[in-house]
Amino acid sequence: MDRGHCDVIQPDLGRVGGLTEAVRCARMAAERSLCCIPHAWTTGLSVAATHHFAAVTPNCPHTEFFHHDFFPSFLRSKLADPEAEVHDGQWILPNKPGLGIDLKDDIVKQCLVRPLTVSGDEYHPQPRVLR
Repeated sequence: MDRGHCDVIQPDLGRVGGLTEAVRCARMAAERSLCCIPHAWTTGLSVAATHHFAAVTPNCPHTEFFHHDFFPSFLRSKLADPEAEVHDGQWILPNKPGLGIDLKDDIVKQCLVRPLTVSGDEYHPQPRVLR
């Protein structure tokens, strides 16, 4: 950004370090009079987080949008419901707690690399055996 080689930044909340780091990136862009238009389409979780991020980020006039029919993704269509709706070109954010979505536990379990074990109130992945 400081070298002047970009006009728009596109943080991906799933890769940049979550909402906190995305806010940090957007603030850095705002200080340099740059737009922030986040990248997200792979999962229902990342799409929901991106919509909420964009709603509270002053220098975020748009979000990237890929219609799920054109870019199918198992995790986008199965992991979480509901996806925010568009009305008159605006995202209508759900008014449920958190990101306003429900994660599908059966899909989470299906996609885990290794099963989780429960110890107290925390989840711990089972140790991997390296051969």
